[in-house]
Amino acid sequence: MKQVETTFFPEEEIEMFEHIKKRDGKIVNFDPLKITAAIAKAAKATGEFKLEEARALSSKVLDLAHSLSFGPVPEVEGIQDAVERVLIESPYHQTAKAYILYREHHAQIRDMLAKANVQLVENYIEKLDWKVRENSNMPKNPHPRRCQSGRAQTFPSACKYRAGLHSGFLWQCPAPA
Repeated sequence: MKQVETTFFPEEEIEMFEHIKKRDGKIVNFDPLKITAAIAKAAKATGEFKLEEARALSSKVLDLAHSLSFGPVPEVEGIQDAVERVLIESPYHQTAKAYILYREHHAQIRDMLAKANVQLVENYIEKLDWKVRENSNMPKNPHPRRCQSGRAQTFPSACKYRAGLHSGFLWQCPAPA
C-alpha cells in the first residue's frame, strides 16, 4: 500500500491500495476514482448530494476498507460492501438504497448471463454428443466399399449409378446398363 495525496482532497493523504481483484479473478490497478464515480452516480439518481460529497464519502470508504483489513489486494465485492456500509451510515439513505438496488440488479444480470452461457454450452455439448452418436455407425476403417457396379466407393453418393436405395451403409448401386 502506498500513501497518496489525493487529487480531490489535496490536504489529505489516504492510504491507497495498489491493485484490486476483479470478479473474473484478474488483478488490475486500483482506481479510487471509480468509487467516487459509483457514489456520484447513485447520488445523481436520487439528487441527494453533489460530487464534492461523493468525494468525501469515497475517502471514508477507503478508510473503512483499510480498517477492515482486506489485505494488500482487496476484491471488488469487498470494496462495494464498504461503499454500501458508508452510504447506510451516512444521512443519504435514498442514495444508499439506490446503490444497493443497482448492485443487486447487476448481480442478477450477471447470474442470468452465467446461466445463459452454461445453457448455451450445454446445448452445444448435446449437439456434439448427438453428432458423435450419429457418427458411431460409421465404419472404423476408411477402406472403400464396392458397389454392385464393381467400382470402389466410400459413400453411396459417390457412385454415379446410385439408385437411391440406402440405409446407412446398406445401399445398392445397380450395374451400368
